[in-house]
Amino acid sequence: MGFLIGLVCPQCKFLNKWGETICQRCMSPLDTGGSIPIKEVQIFHINKGGRGLIYSSSNAFSISIGRRGCDISFDQDMYLSLVHARIENSIEGLKVIDAGSYNGIFRKVRGSTNLRPSDVFICGAQILKFLGVLGRLTPYILPDSTVFYGSTIPDGEYLMVQQILSTRKMGNLYLKPAPLTIGREKADILFPYDKFLSATHCSITATENGFTLTDLNSANGVYIKVRGSEPISDGDILLMGQELLLIRIIEKN
Repeated sequence: MGFLIGLVCPQCKFLNKWGETICQRCMSPLDTGGSIPIKEVQIFHINKGGRGLIYSSSNAFSISIGRRGCDISFDQDMYLSLVHARIENSIEGLKVIDAGSYNGIFRKVRGSTNLRPSDVFICGAQILKFLGVLGRLTPYILPDSTVFYGSTIPDGEYLMVQQILSTRKMGNLYLKPAPLTIGREKADILFPYDKFLSATHCSITATENGFTLTDLNSANGVYIKVRGSEPISDGDILLMGQELLLIRIIEKN
């Protein structure tokens, strides 16, 4: 659960603004004692010049982010949809919601994270899709019993990673046994032309519970696409279009 920004009614669970003494839904008394710390969410815009505060609130809120007509707008970023995302506070905590954007929201990986088939992630300037595991190949038999003539690969299980191109077409498909690494110089999947990649940038490993995407202390980080909506917490960095947003949640004195 993320941090709550506001007062939760003990009766109906409605999230009220700080300063309210009775619930604005059911009119029950609220606990406004000093034992409840007031928390404030701050959103910073990170760019080449550093970072600047663009939003701050210590109350229940819902804000929109996009290219035009939003609470936070970046009208020069053509990779953003008009209304791209929302950041909301609720009794479940702080969360980011994809508002039906074309290009999605990406959250910076802190160390490592679970990776599922069809997940999209960014490392350097590469947008990649994890397609899961290619198992043992079974020859395709045509209707007249002819065996289809195609390339073969050694027996074994291979992880499948594919580029997503700016033309909305899929690029190269990479088949590598687990674990695999991605980077500019020393990796299983190489992009030597990508100056934003570290020499060995990230890895994908198979575990008993699935797959793990790990940032190998890269200079520019790894970002994984948000599926619909996800909780966010203090220190999270979100990538939308070409904009980096840092989420900070602090206790107010």
